[in-house]
Amino acid sequence: MSVASHSSETLLERDAELAELEAALAGVIAGAGTLVVVEGAGGIGKSRLVAAARQRAAASGLCVLAARASELERSFSFGVVRQLLEPAVLTVPEAQRSGLFSGAARLAALVLDVDQEWEEPPEGKRIFPRLHGLYWLCANLAVERPLLMTVDDVQWADESSLEFLGFLGRRLEGLRIALAVATRPVDPGSDPLAAQLLAEPAATRLRLRELSVPATAVLVRSRIGASADDEFCRACHRATAGNPFLLGELAREVAAEGIEPVAANAARPLALEPQGVSRVVLLRLARLPGHARKLAHAVAVLDDGAEPRDAAELAAEPLAEAHFQLVRAEILEGQDESLHFVHPIVKNTLYRDLEPLQRRRAHAGAARLRHARGAPAEEVGAHLLLADPTGDTWVVERLREAARRALGLGDPALAATLLERAVAERAADRRPAIMAELAHAEARAGRSSAVDHFGEAIATAEAPRQRVLAARELAGFLMYGGHPLEAVRALQSAREALPPDEHELDELLQVSLIGAGYLSLAARSQVSDLIDAMRDPGGRAGSLLEAVHLAGLALDTAMGDGPAQRAADLAQRALQPELPTDPSTGGTAFLVAVVALVFSERLSLAHDLYTTALDDARARGNVMGVAAISALRAMAAYRRGAVLDAEEDANAALETPEATGLDDVALAYALLAAVERGATPVELDALAEGSAVVEDPDAPPYTQLLYARGVVALERGDPARALEIFRSFDHPETGWGAANPSVAAWRTGAALALAALGDPRSAERLAADEVDLARAIGTSRSLGMALRVRGMLARGKPGVALLREAVDILRDSEGRLEHARALVELGAAIRRAGRRAEARHVLSEGYALAAECSSQRIAAHARAELAAAGARPRRSALAGAAALTPSERRVATIAATGAMNREIAQTLFVTEKTVETHLGHAYAKLGVHSRHELEATLAAPASS
Repeated sequence: MSVASHSSETLLERDAELAELEAALAGVIAGAGTLVVVEGAGGIGKSRLVAAARQRAAASGLCVLAARASELERSFSFGVVRQLLEPAVLTVPEAQRSGLFSGAARLAALVLDVDQEWEEPPEGKRIFPRLHGLYWLCANLAVERPLLMTVDDVQWADESSLEFLGFLGRRLEGLRIALAVATRPVDPGSDPLAAQLLAEPAATRLRLRELSVPATAVLVRSRIGASADDEFCRACHRATAGNPFLLGELAREVAAEGIEPVAANAARPLALEPQGVSRVVLLRLARLPGHARKLAHAVAVLDDGAEPRDAAELAAEPLAEAHFQLVRAEILEGQDESLHFVHPIVKNTLYRDLEPLQRRRAHAGAARLRHARGAPAEEVGAHLLLADPTGDTWVVERLREAARRALGLGDPALAATLLERAVAERAADRRPAIMAELAHAEARAGRSSAVDHFGEAIATAEAPRQRVLAARELAGFLMYGGHPLEAVRALQSAREALPPDEHELDELLQVSLIGAGYLSLAARSQVSDLIDAMRDPGGRAGSLLEAVHLAGLALDTAMGDGPAQRAADLAQRALQPELPTDPSTGGTAFLVAVVALVFSERLSLAHDLYTTALDDARARGNVMGVAAISALRAMAAYRRGAVLDAEEDANAALETPEATGLDDVALAYALLAAVERGATPVELDALAEGSAVVEDPDAPPYTQLLYARGVVALERGDPARALEIFRSFDHPETGWGAANPSVAAWRTGAALALAALGDPRSAERLAADEVDLARAIGTSRSLGMALRVRGMLARGKPGVALLREAVDILRDSEGRLEHARALVELGAAIRRAGRRAEARHVLSEGYALAAECSSQRIAAHARAELAAAGARPRRSALAGAAALTPSERRVATIAATGAMNREIAQTLFVTEKTVETHLGHAYAKLGVHSRHELEATLAAPASS
């Protein structure tokens, strides 16, 4: 009897699955990306099916990239991704490689050890830039020719790779990429990332079934001889449940034992149950010489794809003869450049055959061997995680190196695991440094254990700078974790322990303490001494502390009842060129200063500063920075009267995958813009309830959302609820901003609610108070708003006079939207006074300005008043930019600058197909055919 090669056999009963795969490949060649999931039990034939797909893809001219996940690789970031992409990237000439990493793909350079500049992601788990970069690297690879990417045994893939595979799988539309993953069934509870990938709605699912009895007979006869009896073949089917791999192992054992495949021996296969495959593999190994067994165990420790010389050195045995014998016994495949098991089940069987102590020692040896060969730090770290602690400083340093690498790749959870293992080495002289690094990693992973480890790091730090840096990071973790008072206490304790001559470090702590006071009202009460002690240096900021002082003074002036000119002057002097703009890496002073400019109504300047910071955040792939700054730019845009810009930025902030601490602002201006765009109550409810914003009344930005909710309540015809919301602003604290109507015009909001509830006297008092405050502060937009409401309440000649004053003041302000609102109210008052011709002139001006601002709400009011004044206003459909959704306009605005679809997609963190779709809709709605026409149409005022 002869045993035929497993690899030479025809795939049995897989015609339908092969047809699906071939259809997917044909679609990719035509430009339709696809995700294929091949699922089934171990040994059912997933790997062979995927291999067949690779052969067909290669024959069709596709570029084929393959990887197989393993349990060892679960312990280093992007292990599967590196398997997939390194062959395609590291083997191309340098000139071509730089093209592959063009655009956003540069963010993937660190993952693949390409010699490119990179930045460590900012605080928090910032894996998104790496995913974004890898996506565009794959897109760039697919430009030359279509790609087939296959991942076998995806259930064992590392978390970072699973995140990327899911990220890519959801964004394949329009890419010439087919992604095929093979997996055993997974448990969503224990493997949520794998389960999410496999459940992708657009995926094609191929669930492999066991072979039938006839197919089993074909396989058995191909392996042990055509004379195998039907009854014997049926017994083989019962023994293995039709599992192809188990059938192959059974056939090998039948051949090795010299069992005749006849009916009389049908009971013999039944002795081998499916779970008995390990015994069969080990029996086969036991028949081999000792040096072959040692090599097999060494390969199992080093993992599939081990280099032959490494395996030989780890086994301490010569390679050639042992390798030949393992290939002949069908334990290893017949490849020379790297060593692979014929199946993961075989590899896992041999790995578990080692005694636990043997395994741990083998991994320790493998770590040193691979380090000597120049292996990546994460691979060395993966072996050390499986080795026993020995108190070796070399081990400590390798684990710390691997942790630094994991942090750079955006995987702080793995970094923390590696550092916990480093702690177990009990290297006393390095423990303070390790604890600081462990706390840092845990904080970025969001683990509560970071607090205790920061405490030890601070207590054992050898130098004041180390203590201060650890205390600042602990404070940031506590602050963003909703514990502002604990954050302040940590900073104050560090300051109390500081030697008196450490002025630079003291300034750093003061910066953090003051910054906390502008992130939390509770924290502000604890740092009032520092805030009260802030001083104007008299010129531009000469240090970060002076910048923080100037920014804080500016915002306090703007949020209190100080002059707007004074607030603007302080804010502009705080904005030194080198001031960080990223909210996650020390950009508090920048954000505070520019918010002060917004509240002092220097809106164009604030908008320009936000735009510069936003461009920088996009260039670095910093999605958290993009979201935070987009939220704040939405605030400036709305106040300027750019309703569409505000809606676009607010939605961009809400759609990003990370919380920023400024989500309240984003939702506030999404709601206010939706109100102006004429959203229905149902639409407003859906917007408010559909967001994932967690409201935080302790955070100063909450005031913006509270005000927006009051406006929405008025719009929905619920003045009682609106009054309740607006009344809640009556706080004495400066940090709340209730004194300045430019922060939130709550008094006039409450006045309109009171008037609707039948209390005009109280309404008039509140509106008058707001006028007086706005005059004293010198904010023309908020003064015009207050005068408008007073005029609406006064009626008659006094009302018209107040409305005329509001229009005159707003005409010279940056608040075009409020100017339009005042014009329409003035025209309505003049119409009610009987001067219809004059009213039509004023109302027409207000209508045109409302259309330019894209306020359907004001335009509708103006149309109704024009009709009442005897005009016949044309009820136009949405035109120009107003006809576009926020997403369409976001794409169209960038396209109008001449940017190509790929550049737009990289800038907005979306797919090229998404850009193509939105741009197509924009062209159709606007009736244009080129980017030049698009630019002209978007720049033109909206039709009235």
